[in-house]
Amino acid sequence: IGLHAVDNGTASFSYQARERFKRFTAGVGINDDNGDDPRPVKFQVVGDGRVLWESKPITRRKQLEFCTVNIRGVKTLE
Repeated sequence: IGLHAVDNGTASFSYQARERFKRFTAGVGINDDNGDDPRPVKFQVVGDGRVLWESKPITRRKQLEFCTVNIRGVKTLE
């Protein structure tokens, strides 16, 4: 999934997990094709309104961070 931040600096998506899954795994980073110098970016995984994981600030291209989060019982994943 690729997202681009809007004017206020945020981007998000929501998925109705409906308590069907055990874990969520992802890798996050800044688009390598972006020509501008990146500002520090933080990524979050939110389940039912609670922050389940937050990345360290990503400050450069090709800097990746990975997560595996327990989402048992989570209805809505953001």
